[in-house]
Amino acid sequence: MRFYRRLLTVSYKGYRTRDEVLQKTVDCEAYDRVPRDLVYWSLRERKVPEKLIRLVKATYKKATTVVRTAHGKTGQFEIEVGLHQGSGLSPFLFTIVLDTISEECRNGLPWEMLFADDLAIIADSEEELQRRWLKWQIGLESKGLKVNTGKTEVMVSDRNRTKVNIKEEEGRELNQVDQFKHLGVTFSEDGGSETAVRARVKAAWQKWRELGPVIADKKIPTKLKTKLYTTVVRLAILYGAECWTTGVKEENILEKTEMRMLRRIKGVTWKDKMKSEDIRKSWTWGV
Repeated sequence: MRFYRRLLTVSYKGYRTRDEVLQKTVDCEAYDRVPRDLVYWSLRERKVPEKLIRLVKATYKKATTVVRTAHGKTGQFEIEVGLHQGSGLSPFLFTIVLDTISEECRNGLPWEMLFADDLAIIADSEEELQRRWLKWQIGLESKGLKVNTGKTEVMVSDRNRTKVNIKEEEGRELNQVDQFKHLGVTFSEDGGSETAVRARVKAAWQKWRELGPVIADKKIPTKLKTKLYTTVVRLAILYGAECWTTGVKEENILEKTEMRMLRRIKGVTWKDKMKSEDIRKSWTWGV
């Protein structure tokens, strides 16, 4: 999903919207508030035998829960909507529901990307994007799912930083952004990866600071410090790297970051006048 989005941002200079809120709303609101009748209807639309549908109904019959508060637990109360949290069956049921109700909205790749509860809509004009967005919003909400349009974001990938006016059904304008984050990976309107690389470098330094006492301890062998670096810090840097479109600038950022960390692990300062190339040649990664 991330790779496909990066590919479109780089090679397809059109309009693109990433519905982060749809992702968050469906996960946080709709997942908990999916009408039970919609679940059973979706199963029948997919030709699921009535025997299995009755078994699903049985798992939700008189389901109760309690809420833990600062003053203790509440009394039990019945849950009449939504899917069970933590159940292995719930994601499967939710996928069936979303797949069934979105049949009338979908145009297929590359115009929409729907993975679980994450939706992206693509168009090559403002008018087409508006039409497709309203089609999805009306289609989902007509079936009982709520879309949180307050956090729905629109991003334009072109050279002119075009301002568009995409509105929801009630007429409120959607927020236009120049970048957004999806599953920890930052996407920007220019299609480049510099913003994403810098975000991962920042995350890596946060991990580095967590390991600060270990790195600074001269009693701990360099080999062990190196293992910590490769399994914790370097993984933080390279998270989502398969989606990057790196150039010389991005590679230099990564190179400088790693060398700063390796120098600190080895206890080499700039006063030692030791070249980065020599540090790499003498390094034992210990993995």
